[in-house]
Amino acid sequence: MVSNLGAALATMLFFFLLSPYFRSKLGDSAYGAWAFLGSLLAYFSLINPGLSAGLIKYFSEFNALNAREKNVKLINTCFFLYLILTGIAIILSVILYNTVEHFPKLRDADPSIQIRLVLLIVALTFSLNLPFTVFQNALRGLQRYDICNLLVLCKTFVTGTANVLAIHWGYGLVGFVLSTAIVSIGFNLLSVIVAYRLFPFKLSLRLCDRQLMRKLYHFSSYAFVGAVANVLINFTDNIVITFFLGLKYVTMFALGYRLLDSIRLCIRQLLQVLMPVASEFSVLPEPQRREKIHELFVRGSRFSAIIYLPPLLFLIVFGHEFIRAWQGASYAYARETYYIYLIHAIPATFVISQWIGGTILIGLANLRIPTLIYICNAIVNLILSLVLVQYWGIYGVALGTAIPIVFARIFMNCYYKRAFQISLLHYFKQVWRRLAPLAVFYLGALFIQRYIFQPDNLCSLLLLALINGGVFWLVSYYTLDQYERFVLRTMFNKLKRVVVLSE
Repeated sequence: MVSNLGAALATMLFFFLLSPYFRSKLGDSAYGAWAFLGSLLAYFSLINPGLSAGLIKYFSEFNALNAREKNVKLINTCFFLYLILTGIAIILSVILYNTVEHFPKLRDADPSIQIRLVLLIVALTFSLNLPFTVFQNALRGLQRYDICNLLVLCKTFVTGTANVLAIHWGYGLVGFVLSTAIVSIGFNLLSVIVAYRLFPFKLSLRLCDRQLMRKLYHFSSYAFVGAVANVLINFTDNIVITFFLGLKYVTMFALGYRLLDSIRLCIRQLLQVLMPVASEFSVLPEPQRREKIHELFVRGSRFSAIIYLPPLLFLIVFGHEFIRAWQGASYAYARETYYIYLIHAIPATFVISQWIGGTILIGLANLRIPTLIYICNAIVNLILSLVLVQYWGIYGVALGTAIPIVFARIFMNCYYKRAFQISLLHYFKQVWRRLAPLAVFYLGALFIQRYIFQPDNLCSLLLLALINGGVFWLVSYYTLDQYERFVLRTMFNKLKRVVVLSE
Protein backbone atom coordinates (compact mmCIF):
# COMPACT_ATOMS: atom_id res chain seq x y z
CA MET A 1 0.00 0.00 0.00
CA VAL A 2 2.90 2.35 0.80
CA SER A 3 4.52 1.65 -2.58
CA ASN A 4 1.19 2.27 -4.37
CA LEU A 5 0.82 5.62 -2.62
CA GLY A 6 4.44 6.47 -3.52
CA ALA A 7 3.79 5.68 -7.19
CA ALA A 8 0.64 7.83 -7.17
CA LEU A 9 2.45 10.75 -5.51
CA ALA A 10 5.27 10.48 -8.06
CA THR A 11 2.75 10.68 -10.91
CA MET A 12 1.08 13.68 -9.25
CA LEU A 13 4.44 15.38 -8.82
CA PHE A 14 5.31 14.69 -12.47
CA PHE A 15 2.04 16.30 -13.60
CA PHE A 16 2.34 19.21 -11.17
CA LEU A 17 5.95 20.14 -11.98
CA LEU A 18 6.04 19.52 -15.73
CA SER A 19 2.53 20.45 -16.86
CA PRO A 20 3.18 24.25 -16.82
CA TYR A 21 6.45 23.70 -18.72
CA PHE A 22 4.84 21.50 -21.36
CA ARG A 23 1.89 23.86 -21.82
CA SER A 24 4.05 26.97 -22.12
CA LYS A 25 6.55 25.35 -24.53
CA LEU A 26 4.04 23.47 -26.67
CA GLY A 27 1.32 26.16 -26.58
CA ASP A 28 -2.35 25.85 -25.65
CA SER A 29 -3.35 24.27 -28.98
CA ALA A 30 -0.60 21.61 -28.96
CA TYR A 31 -1.24 20.81 -25.29
CA GLY A 32 -4.94 20.54 -26.11
CA ALA A 33 -4.09 18.26 -29.04
CA TRP A 34 -2.15 16.00 -26.66
CA ALA A 35 -5.15 15.82 -24.29
CA PHE A 36 -7.51 15.19 -27.21
CA LEU A 37 -5.36 12.38 -28.62
CA GLY A 38 -5.13 10.85 -25.14
CA SER A 39 -8.93 10.71 -25.02
CA LEU A 40 -9.11 9.28 -28.55
CA LEU A 41 -6.58 6.64 -27.56
CA ALA A 42 -8.77 5.71 -24.57
CA TYR A 43 -11.44 4.63 -27.06
CA PHE A 44 -8.76 2.83 -29.00
CA SER A 45 -7.77 0.97 -25.81
CA LEU A 46 -11.18 -0.72 -25.77
CA ILE A 47 -9.61 -3.31 -28.03
CA ASN A 48 -8.42 -4.78 -24.72
CA PRO A 49 -11.58 -6.71 -23.65
CA GLY A 50 -11.05 -6.53 -19.88
CA LEU A 51 -8.41 -9.27 -19.76
CA SER A 52 -6.23 -7.39 -17.27
CA ALA A 53 -8.78 -7.48 -14.46
CA GLY A 54 -9.48 -11.17 -15.14
CA LEU A 55 -5.78 -12.02 -15.11
CA ILE A 56 -5.16 -10.30 -11.75
CA LYS A 57 -8.24 -11.90 -10.18
CA TYR A 58 -7.58 -15.49 -11.26
CA PHE A 59 -3.81 -15.28 -10.82
CA SER A 60 -4.29 -14.23 -7.19
CA GLU A 61 -6.89 -16.98 -6.66
CA PHE A 62 -4.68 -19.71 -8.18
CA ASN A 63 -1.72 -18.40 -6.20
CA ALA A 64 -3.74 -18.65 -2.95
CA LEU A 65 -4.51 -22.29 -3.87
CA ASN A 66 -0.84 -22.99 -4.83
CA ALA A 67 -2.03 -23.96 -8.35
CA ARG A 68 1.19 -23.07 -10.18
CA GLU A 69 0.38 -24.97 -13.38
CA LYS A 70 -2.88 -23.09 -13.78
CA ASN A 71 -1.06 -19.77 -13.46
CA VAL A 72 1.43 -20.79 -16.15
CA LYS A 73 -1.47 -21.67 -18.45
CA LEU A 74 -3.17 -18.38 -17.53
CA ILE A 75 -0.08 -16.38 -18.53
CA ASN A 76 0.19 -18.20 -21.87
CA THR A 77 -3.52 -17.93 -22.62
CA CYS A 78 -3.56 -14.18 -22.01
CA PHE A 79 -0.26 -13.59 -23.81
CA PHE A 80 -1.37 -15.20 -27.07
CA LEU A 81 -4.76 -13.51 -26.88
CA TYR A 82 -2.95 -10.19 -26.55
CA LEU A 83 -0.76 -11.01 -29.58
CA ILE A 84 -3.92 -11.35 -31.67
CA LEU A 85 -5.22 -8.06 -30.27
CA THR A 86 -1.89 -6.39 -31.11
CA GLY A 87 -2.32 -7.27 -34.79
CA ILE A 88 -5.84 -5.83 -34.78
CA ALA A 89 -4.62 -2.71 -32.95
CA ILE A 90 -1.91 -2.05 -35.56
CA ILE A 91 -4.50 -2.20 -38.35
CA LEU A 92 -6.73 0.23 -36.42
CA SER A 93 -3.74 2.55 -35.90
CA VAL A 94 -3.36 2.93 -39.66
CA ILE A 95 -7.11 3.54 -40.06
CA LEU A 96 -7.05 6.25 -37.37
CA TYR A 97 -4.03 7.86 -39.05
CA ASN A 98 -6.08 8.33 -42.21
CA THR A 99 -9.34 9.50 -40.57
CA VAL A 100 -8.46 11.72 -37.58
CA GLU A 101 -8.48 14.98 -39.56
CA HIS A 102 -12.18 14.59 -40.33
CA PHE A 103 -12.83 16.47 -37.06
CA PRO A 104 -13.85 19.94 -38.33
CA LYS A 105 -11.95 21.88 -35.63
CA LEU A 106 -8.75 19.93 -36.35
CA ARG A 107 -8.63 21.16 -39.95
CA ASP A 108 -7.96 24.67 -38.62
CA ALA A 109 -5.26 23.52 -36.17
CA ASP A 110 -1.64 24.61 -36.53
CA PRO A 111 -0.01 22.27 -39.12
CA SER A 112 3.21 22.23 -37.04
CA ILE A 113 1.40 20.12 -34.41
CA GLN A 114 1.41 17.16 -36.89
CA ILE A 115 -1.64 15.56 -35.30
CA ARG A 116 -1.74 12.55 -37.65
CA LEU A 117 1.88 11.59 -37.03
CA VAL A 118 1.53 12.07 -33.27
CA LEU A 119 -1.59 9.88 -33.21
CA LEU A 120 0.16 7.15 -35.23
CA ILE A 121 3.10 7.06 -32.81
CA VAL A 122 0.84 6.93 -29.75
CA ALA A 123 -1.46 4.26 -31.24
CA LEU A 124 1.41 2.03 -32.38
CA THR A 125 3.07 2.35 -28.96
CA PHE A 126 -0.15 1.21 -27.30
CA SER A 127 -0.43 -1.69 -29.75
CA LEU A 128 3.11 -2.93 -29.16
CA ASN A 129 2.78 -2.62 -25.38
CA LEU A 130 -0.37 -4.78 -25.19
CA PRO A 131 1.33 -8.20 -24.71
CA PHE A 132 3.53 -6.84 -21.91
CA THR A 133 0.53 -6.09 -19.69
CA VAL A 134 0.33 -9.84 -19.01
CA PHE A 135 3.57 -9.80 -17.05
CA GLN A 136 2.79 -6.58 -15.17
CA ASN A 137 -0.58 -7.98 -14.11
CA ALA A 138 1.02 -11.28 -13.08
CA LEU A 139 3.16 -9.27 -10.63
CA ARG A 140 -0.02 -7.64 -9.31
CA GLY A 141 -1.65 -11.06 -9.00
CA LEU A 142 1.34 -12.11 -6.87
CA GLN A 143 0.65 -8.93 -4.83
CA ARG A 144 4.15 -7.66 -5.59
CA TYR A 145 2.93 -4.09 -5.81
CA ASP A 146 6.23 -2.94 -4.34
CA ILE A 147 8.06 -4.06 -7.49
CA CYS A 148 5.32 -2.82 -9.84
CA ASN A 149 5.41 0.60 -8.24
CA LEU A 150 9.20 0.78 -8.21
CA LEU A 151 9.06 0.23 -11.98
CA VAL A 152 6.37 2.94 -12.23
CA LEU A 153 8.50 5.38 -10.20
CA CYS A 154 11.56 4.79 -12.37
CA LYS A 155 9.52 4.94 -15.56
CA THR A 156 7.89 8.23 -14.48
CA PHE A 157 11.26 9.84 -13.76
CA VAL A 158 12.89 8.64 -17.00
CA THR A 159 9.83 9.59 -19.08
CA GLY A 160 9.72 13.09 -17.58
CA THR A 161 13.42 13.60 -18.25
CA ALA A 162 13.10 12.34 -21.84
CA ASN A 163 10.05 14.55 -22.48
CA VAL A 164 11.79 17.68 -21.20
CA LEU A 165 14.88 16.99 -23.32
CA ALA A 166 12.80 16.33 -26.44
CA ILE A 167 10.92 19.63 -26.06
CA HIS A 168 14.07 21.55 -25.06
CA TRP A 169 15.84 20.35 -28.20
CA GLY A 170 12.96 21.62 -30.33
CA TYR A 171 11.27 18.37 -31.39
CA GLY A 172 7.85 19.57 -30.22
CA LEU A 173 4.88 17.28 -29.68
CA VAL A 174 6.30 14.59 -32.02
CA GLY A 175 9.47 14.36 -29.93
CA PHE A 176 7.39 14.37 -26.77
CA VAL A 177 5.32 11.30 -27.72
CA LEU A 178 8.24 9.51 -29.39
CA SER A 179 10.40 9.79 -26.27
CA THR A 180 7.47 8.51 -24.20
CA ALA A 181 7.10 5.53 -26.56
CA ILE A 182 10.77 4.53 -26.37
CA VAL A 183 10.84 4.67 -22.56
CA SER A 184 7.54 2.77 -22.31
CA ILE A 185 8.71 -0.12 -24.48
CA GLY A 186 12.03 -0.29 -22.60
CA PHE A 187 10.37 -0.58 -19.19
CA ASN A 188 7.88 -3.13 -20.49
CA LEU A 189 10.77 -5.37 -21.53
CA LEU A 190 12.22 -4.92 -18.05
CA SER A 191 8.89 -6.02 -16.51
CA VAL A 192 9.13 -9.32 -18.43
CA ILE A 193 12.55 -10.01 -16.92
CA VAL A 194 11.36 -9.17 -13.40
CA ALA A 195 8.22 -11.31 -13.72
CA TYR A 196 10.28 -14.27 -14.95
CA ARG A 197 12.69 -13.98 -12.01
CA LEU A 198 9.81 -14.06 -9.52
CA PHE A 199 7.63 -16.60 -11.31
CA PRO A 200 9.56 -18.64 -13.93
CA PHE A 201 7.33 -19.54 -16.86
CA LYS A 202 7.50 -20.94 -20.36
CA LEU A 203 5.72 -19.39 -23.34
CA SER A 204 4.19 -21.94 -25.67
CA LEU A 205 1.01 -22.08 -27.70
CA ARG A 206 0.46 -25.60 -26.36
CA LEU A 207 0.02 -24.19 -22.83
CA CYS A 208 -3.04 -22.15 -23.82
CA ASP A 209 -6.16 -23.46 -22.10
CA ARG A 210 -9.64 -23.23 -23.66
CA GLN A 211 -11.34 -23.66 -20.31
CA LEU A 212 -9.40 -20.69 -18.96
CA MET A 213 -10.36 -18.72 -22.07
CA ARG A 214 -14.03 -19.34 -21.32
CA LYS A 215 -13.51 -18.37 -17.69
CA LEU A 216 -11.72 -15.17 -18.69
CA TYR A 217 -14.40 -14.41 -21.25
CA HIS A 218 -17.18 -14.78 -18.68
CA PHE A 219 -15.43 -12.43 -16.23
CA SER A 220 -13.93 -10.05 -18.79
CA SER A 221 -17.17 -9.51 -20.71
CA TYR A 222 -18.54 -7.51 -17.77
CA ALA A 223 -15.17 -5.85 -17.22
CA PHE A 224 -15.15 -4.84 -20.89
CA VAL A 225 -18.60 -3.22 -20.67
CA GLY A 226 -17.37 -1.44 -17.54
CA ALA A 227 -14.31 -0.26 -19.48
CA VAL A 228 -16.55 1.11 -22.24
CA ALA A 229 -18.54 3.02 -19.61
CA ASN A 230 -15.32 4.30 -18.01
CA VAL A 231 -14.09 5.64 -21.35
CA LEU A 232 -17.43 7.33 -22.06
CA ILE A 233 -17.43 8.98 -18.62
CA ASN A 234 -13.79 10.04 -18.38
CA PHE A 235 -12.59 10.57 -21.95
CA THR A 236 -15.56 11.63 -24.07
CA ASP A 237 -15.47 15.22 -22.81
CA ASN A 238 -12.25 16.17 -24.60
CA ILE A 239 -13.58 14.74 -27.88
CA VAL A 240 -16.90 16.60 -27.55
CA ILE A 241 -15.04 19.84 -26.74
CA THR A 242 -12.67 19.38 -29.70
CA PHE A 243 -15.60 18.76 -32.07
CA PHE A 244 -17.75 21.72 -30.90
CA LEU A 245 -15.29 24.27 -29.46
CA GLY A 246 -11.67 23.61 -30.48
CA LEU A 247 -8.31 22.55 -29.02
CA LYS A 248 -7.81 25.68 -26.90
CA TYR A 249 -10.84 24.75 -24.79
CA VAL A 250 -9.54 21.22 -24.35
CA THR A 251 -6.56 22.67 -22.45
CA MET A 252 -8.86 24.56 -20.06
CA PHE A 253 -10.93 21.45 -19.42
CA ALA A 254 -8.02 19.01 -19.21
CA LEU A 255 -6.10 21.01 -16.59
CA GLY A 256 -9.15 21.36 -14.32
CA TYR A 257 -10.14 17.74 -14.72
CA ARG A 258 -6.59 16.47 -14.21
CA LEU A 259 -6.29 18.34 -10.91
CA LEU A 260 -9.15 16.24 -9.53
CA ASP A 261 -7.93 13.13 -11.34
CA SER A 262 -4.51 13.45 -9.66
CA ILE A 263 -6.24 13.25 -6.27
CA ARG A 264 -8.34 10.30 -7.42
CA LEU A 265 -5.21 8.56 -8.70
CA CYS A 266 -3.93 8.18 -5.13
CA ILE A 267 -7.15 6.40 -4.14
CA ARG A 268 -7.10 4.17 -7.24
CA GLN A 269 -3.51 3.13 -6.53
CA LEU A 270 -4.33 2.28 -2.92
CA LEU A 271 -7.43 0.31 -3.91
CA GLN A 272 -5.54 -1.77 -6.48
CA VAL A 273 -3.93 -3.64 -3.60
CA LEU A 274 -7.32 -4.65 -2.21
CA MET A 275 -8.77 -6.31 -5.32
CA PRO A 276 -6.64 -9.50 -4.95
CA VAL A 277 -7.45 -9.44 -1.21
CA ALA A 278 -11.18 -9.44 -2.01
CA SER A 279 -10.60 -12.32 -4.46
CA GLU A 280 -9.03 -14.34 -1.65
CA PHE A 281 -12.04 -13.55 0.59
CA SER A 282 -14.33 -15.09 -2.06
CA VAL A 283 -13.09 -18.61 -1.22
CA LEU A 284 -13.82 -18.25 2.54
CA PRO A 285 -16.90 -19.84 4.18
CA GLU A 286 -19.95 -17.55 4.24
CA PRO A 287 -20.03 -16.09 7.79
CA GLN A 288 -16.31 -15.28 7.73
CA ARG A 289 -16.53 -14.01 4.14
CA ARG A 290 -19.33 -11.53 4.96
CA GLU A 291 -17.54 -10.26 8.06
CA LYS A 292 -14.28 -9.68 6.17
CA ILE A 293 -16.05 -7.86 3.32
CA HIS A 294 -17.92 -5.58 5.76
CA GLU A 295 -14.68 -4.69 7.48
CA LEU A 296 -12.88 -4.05 4.18
CA PHE A 297 -15.70 -1.87 2.85
CA VAL A 298 -16.03 0.34 5.93
CA ARG A 299 -12.34 0.73 6.69
CA GLY A 300 -11.39 1.19 3.04
CA SER A 301 -13.97 3.96 2.70
CA ARG A 302 -12.72 5.69 5.85
CA PHE A 303 -9.07 5.55 4.82
CA SER A 304 -9.95 6.83 1.33
CA ALA A 305 -11.88 9.81 2.73
CA ILE A 306 -9.08 10.73 5.13
CA ILE A 307 -6.53 10.74 2.29
CA TYR A 308 -8.40 12.69 -0.38
CA LEU A 309 -10.45 15.23 1.61
CA PRO A 310 -7.63 17.71 2.51
CA PRO A 311 -6.34 18.33 -1.07
CA LEU A 312 -9.83 18.19 -2.61
CA LEU A 313 -11.33 20.72 -0.16
CA PHE A 314 -8.23 22.94 -0.26
CA LEU A 315 -8.56 23.30 -4.03
CA ILE A 316 -12.29 24.01 -3.72
CA VAL A 317 -11.37 27.09 -1.64
CA PHE A 318 -8.00 28.12 -3.14
CA GLY A 319 -8.32 26.56 -6.62
CA HIS A 320 -8.39 29.79 -8.62
CA GLU A 321 -5.32 31.22 -6.90
CA PHE A 322 -3.52 27.88 -7.15
CA ILE A 323 -4.13 27.44 -10.90
CA ARG A 324 -3.08 31.03 -11.62
CA ALA A 325 0.17 30.64 -9.63
CA TRP A 326 0.82 27.12 -10.93
CA GLN A 327 0.41 27.79 -14.66
CA GLY A 328 1.94 31.27 -14.56
CA ALA A 329 0.97 34.67 -15.93
CA SER A 330 0.93 33.39 -19.54
CA TYR A 331 -2.14 31.25 -18.82
CA ALA A 332 -5.23 33.40 -19.37
CA TYR A 333 -7.91 30.84 -18.42
CA ALA A 334 -7.27 30.19 -14.72
CA ARG A 335 -10.81 31.13 -13.69
CA GLU A 336 -12.44 28.89 -16.34
CA THR A 337 -10.18 25.97 -15.33
CA TYR A 338 -11.09 26.50 -11.67
CA TYR A 339 -14.82 26.38 -12.45
CA ILE A 340 -14.28 23.11 -14.33
CA TYR A 341 -12.53 21.67 -11.26
CA LEU A 342 -15.29 22.95 -8.97
CA ILE A 343 -18.09 21.34 -11.00
CA HIS A 344 -16.35 17.96 -10.83
CA ALA A 345 -15.04 18.21 -7.26
CA ILE A 346 -18.27 19.00 -5.38
CA PRO A 347 -20.04 15.69 -6.18
CA ALA A 348 -16.74 13.82 -5.81
CA THR A 349 -16.50 14.81 -2.13
CA PHE A 350 -18.64 11.86 -1.04
CA VAL A 351 -18.40 9.66 -4.14
CA ILE A 352 -14.68 8.83 -4.08
CA SER A 353 -14.78 7.26 -0.62
CA GLN A 354 -17.07 4.51 -1.95
CA TRP A 355 -14.78 3.39 -4.78
CA ILE A 356 -13.62 0.59 -2.49
CA GLY A 357 -17.06 -1.00 -3.05
CA GLY A 358 -16.41 -1.34 -6.78
CA THR A 359 -12.97 -2.83 -6.12
CA ILE A 360 -14.47 -5.45 -3.80
CA LEU A 361 -17.14 -6.34 -6.37
CA ILE A 362 -14.46 -6.89 -9.02
CA GLY A 363 -12.55 -9.15 -6.63
CA LEU A 364 -15.74 -11.14 -6.00
CA ALA A 365 -16.54 -11.28 -9.75
CA ASN A 366 -19.89 -9.61 -8.97
CA LEU A 367 -20.12 -7.26 -11.93
CA ARG A 368 -23.48 -7.62 -13.71
CA ILE A 369 -25.57 -4.97 -11.89
CA PRO A 370 -22.67 -2.50 -11.28
CA THR A 371 -21.80 -2.70 -14.97
CA LEU A 372 -25.41 -1.95 -15.94
CA ILE A 373 -25.48 1.09 -13.62
CA TYR A 374 -22.12 2.25 -14.91
CA ILE A 375 -23.09 1.97 -18.59
CA CYS A 376 -26.36 3.88 -17.95
CA ASN A 377 -24.29 6.58 -16.24
CA ALA A 378 -22.01 6.74 -19.30
CA ILE A 379 -24.87 6.99 -21.81
CA VAL A 380 -26.59 9.77 -19.85
CA ASN A 381 -23.20 11.51 -19.52
CA LEU A 382 -22.68 11.46 -23.29
CA ILE A 383 -26.20 12.69 -24.09
CA LEU A 384 -26.08 15.49 -21.50
CA SER A 385 -22.63 16.63 -22.66
CA LEU A 386 -23.74 16.78 -26.30
CA VAL A 387 -26.87 18.78 -25.36
CA LEU A 388 -25.43 21.13 -22.72
CA VAL A 389 -22.26 22.05 -24.68
CA GLN A 390 -24.52 23.89 -27.13
CA TYR A 391 -26.01 26.06 -24.34
CA TRP A 392 -23.23 26.53 -21.77
CA GLY A 393 -20.12 25.58 -23.71
CA ILE A 394 -17.31 24.02 -21.73
CA TYR A 395 -19.27 24.27 -18.44
CA GLY A 396 -22.12 22.32 -20.02
CA VAL A 397 -19.72 19.46 -20.80
CA ALA A 398 -18.52 19.44 -17.17
CA LEU A 399 -22.11 19.39 -15.87
CA GLY A 400 -22.93 16.58 -18.28
CA THR A 401 -20.26 14.49 -16.52
CA ALA A 402 -20.99 15.54 -12.92
CA ILE A 403 -24.80 15.18 -12.80
CA PRO A 404 -25.10 11.48 -13.78
CA ILE A 405 -22.39 10.51 -11.26
CA VAL A 406 -24.59 11.67 -8.38
CA PHE A 407 -27.56 9.55 -9.48
CA ALA A 408 -25.39 6.54 -10.31
CA ARG A 409 -23.96 6.66 -6.78
CA ILE A 410 -27.47 6.50 -5.28
CA PHE A 411 -28.17 3.30 -7.23
CA MET A 412 -24.76 1.85 -6.32
CA ASN A 413 -25.45 2.44 -2.63
CA CYS A 414 -28.64 0.42 -2.94
CA TYR A 415 -26.69 -2.38 -4.60
CA TYR A 416 -23.94 -2.32 -1.96
CA LYS A 417 -26.64 -2.87 0.65
CA ARG A 418 -27.77 -6.03 -1.13
CA ALA A 419 -24.40 -7.38 -2.30
CA PHE A 420 -22.55 -6.87 0.99
CA GLN A 421 -25.62 -7.43 3.20
CA ILE A 422 -24.82 -4.24 5.10
CA SER A 423 -26.99 -1.51 6.58
CA LEU A 424 -26.28 1.75 4.74
CA LEU A 425 -27.11 3.75 7.87
CA HIS A 426 -24.53 1.71 9.80
CA TYR A 427 -22.02 2.17 6.97
CA PHE A 428 -22.40 5.96 6.79
CA LYS A 429 -22.22 6.26 10.57
CA GLN A 430 -19.02 4.22 10.68
CA VAL A 431 -17.36 6.23 7.90
CA TRP A 432 -18.64 9.80 8.37
CA ARG A 433 -19.76 10.12 12.00
CA ARG A 434 -16.46 11.70 13.03
CA LEU A 435 -15.07 12.70 9.65
CA ALA A 436 -18.00 14.87 8.50
CA PRO A 437 -17.77 17.42 11.39
CA LEU A 438 -13.99 17.51 10.93
CA ALA A 439 -14.38 18.15 7.18
CA VAL A 440 -16.90 20.97 7.77
CA PHE A 441 -14.61 22.59 10.36
CA TYR A 442 -11.63 22.22 7.98
CA LEU A 443 -13.57 23.82 5.11
CA GLY A 444 -14.64 26.73 7.31
CA ALA A 445 -11.06 27.27 8.49
CA LEU A 446 -9.88 27.38 4.85
CA PHE A 447 -12.41 30.09 3.93
CA ILE A 448 -11.29 32.16 6.93
CA GLN A 449 -7.62 31.79 5.92
CA ARG A 450 -8.44 32.78 2.35
CA TYR A 451 -10.03 35.99 3.62
CA ILE A 452 -7.15 36.77 6.02
CA PHE A 453 -4.01 35.73 4.11
CA GLN A 454 -5.03 36.09 0.43
CA PRO A 455 -2.02 34.07 -0.84
CA ASP A 456 -1.00 34.81 -4.42
CA ASN A 457 2.19 32.80 -5.04
CA LEU A 458 2.78 29.08 -5.38
CA CYS A 459 5.12 28.68 -2.39
CA SER A 460 2.69 30.26 0.08
CA LEU A 461 -0.19 28.20 -1.31
CA LEU A 462 1.75 24.94 -1.04
CA LEU A 463 2.87 25.80 2.50
CA LEU A 464 -0.72 26.59 3.46
CA ALA A 465 -1.92 23.30 1.93
CA LEU A 466 0.75 21.28 3.78
CA ILE A 467 0.01 22.90 7.15
CA ASN A 468 -3.77 22.51 6.85
CA GLY A 469 -3.52 19.00 5.43
CA GLY A 470 -1.10 17.97 8.16
CA VAL A 471 -3.45 19.24 10.88
CA PHE A 472 -6.41 17.45 9.27
CA TRP A 473 -4.53 14.14 9.00
CA LEU A 474 -3.23 14.43 12.55
CA VAL A 475 -6.71 15.05 14.00
CA SER A 476 -8.30 12.37 11.79
CA TYR A 477 -5.78 9.84 13.15
CA TYR A 478 -7.61 10.02 16.48
CA THR A 479 -10.95 9.26 14.79
CA LEU A 480 -9.65 5.78 13.89
CA ASP A 481 -9.96 2.66 16.01
CA GLN A 482 -6.96 0.85 17.53
CA TYR A 483 -6.48 -1.56 14.63
CA GLU A 484 -6.58 1.20 12.01
CA ARG A 485 -4.02 3.22 13.95
CA PHE A 486 -1.80 0.15 14.03
CA VAL A 487 -2.09 -0.19 10.23
CA LEU A 488 -1.13 3.47 9.73
CA ARG A 489 1.83 3.17 12.10
CA THR A 490 3.01 0.10 10.19
CA MET A 491 2.75 1.97 6.88
CA PHE A 492 4.63 4.94 8.34
CA ASN A 493 7.42 2.70 9.64
CA LYS A 494 7.74 1.05 6.22
CA LEU A 495 7.93 4.49 4.61
CA LYS A 496 10.67 5.53 7.04
CA ARG A 497 12.66 2.40 6.18
CA VAL A 498 12.33 3.17 2.46
CA VAL A 499 13.59 6.73 3.05
CA VAL A 500 16.55 5.51 5.16
CA LEU A 501 17.51 2.92 2.55
CA SER A 502 17.30 5.49 -0.24
CA GLU A 503 19.71 7.75 1.67
